[in-house]
Amino acid sequence: MRQRALPSIPYASVNLTGPEQRDWNLTRDEFTDALRKGLGRALLHVHRYGAVDRLDLIINACEADQRYDAQCELRRHVYLYEIAVASGKATTIREHLTSLVRASTDEADIWTTLAVLAWFARCGDPAALVAVRERFERDAARGSHDSGDEMIMAEPITGLLRVARAFADEFESHQRWIPLSWLNDASELDGQTEVREVLTEAAGSDERVAAFLNLATQPPETLYDFSETTPEEDGPLPDVMEYVLDSADPPADFYKARFRVWRWVDRATEEQRLAAARAIAKEEDPERVALLCSVFRYPKRPFPLDVGLLIDKARASTDERERHCLLRILEPHEDVRVRKLALELLQRHGPDSDILNLFIANYGRGDGSLLLRALTDRPLDEYEKKFDNLHGVTMAISKVFASESRTDGRESLLWAYEHTPCSMCRRDMVEALIRMRAAPEWLLQECLCDCVAETRSLVGKSIESE
Repeated sequence: MRQRALPSIPYASVNLTGPEQRDWNLTRDEFTDALRKGLGRALLHVHRYGAVDRLDLIINACEADQRYDAQCELRRHVYLYEIAVASGKATTIREHLTSLVRASTDEADIWTTLAVLAWFARCGDPAALVAVRERFERDAARGSHDSGDEMIMAEPITGLLRVARAFADEFESHQRWIPLSWLNDASELDGQTEVREVLTEAAGSDERVAAFLNLATQPPETLYDFSETTPEEDGPLPDVMEYVLDSADPPADFYKARFRVWRWVDRATEEQRLAAARAIAKEEDPERVALLCSVFRYPKRPFPLDVGLLIDKARASTDERERHCLLRILEPHEDVRVRKLALELLQRHGPDSDILNLFIANYGRGDGSLLLRALTDRPLDEYEKKFDNLHGVTMAISKVFASESRTDGRESLLWAYEHTPCSMCRRDMVEALIRMRAAPEWLLQECLCDCVAETRSLVGKSIESE
């Protein structure tokens, strides 16, 4: 097959010619998996071998939001745009996405599609710009600012003026942070000084722009309304279980109850927290134990009693949630008893994230091989049966081997790199491998084309410093 040059992105022209190279010729299944995870190998494949039989997969990735954590990974659309351009079929892809946006209902989830179109527009495609403007005007007409982000992405200054005139300061109390976010987005793309100058000049003759600018430049702390989540409470504070479960309006589920625990912690005295620690040892109901554990979790507070009682309870527990919460309290404690428990539970239950996290503070010689065997002995589909388990396991591995002194973690980190569903966590694994000078050259090359800009930059700077 025809070979193509590396993509024109920062650092990607670096010449890597070590023994650990790959040809990046992916099967359709491998290509689909790479697109879903945002791995650089998808971009490398298209650059080297084209996209003759991959166009449907690229279009599908542009249609559906495949990000694992949409709140953290904010630039997948740039990566998809790069793949579209590298495919040589950018016009075909853009035409398809434009038709999709125009035909979609108001309720349809088209974030990824519209974001890719907005980046086409940002890079000079006039047809894409028209499509983004049309969608924004359609949304604004029904009072929705759903496509405001994409309007600003497509044309930062002009787009910001459009959203300012459309919405002025007409936002609900819980949405008053949006103008500040829009202002910051436009400033990041076109420069803070330029954006402020244009907006200020327009505000002089346009009341709606002036109202928008006034709201967008308020101190951030004045824009958030926490009154519904943190109501003022007076009177003496009861013990935590009475406060959480025995109130006139007890929470309907565990997670709401946990938020009440954290609210209790903010007001509790040290003596009350000590009483909560003692209650963990006496309590027999697994859900109440889990709630009591929350007193010492967010933010993490040292457990004020001997951790032996937590270890005994975790060892004996048959309730998954109870054991999870007990192990989370034990995680920061460096103690031979905690290490013994970690080894025992690893043998009994396999490499769950809560168990692996115990090795962060209780790592021993030879654990690199031990953990790798545990990771690879479990079939991959077993991790995926439990929600978020694969993410938790790979994240735990990156934390266990974050220290550069733990040099026997290379293979475990590579396993985590390959299997993590989270592009943001993947960066941590790459950083650990670079820190221990154990990153193979194929990985460095791939990361120069990763969907996360910070990963590209991390690897590029590492190569430059060599």
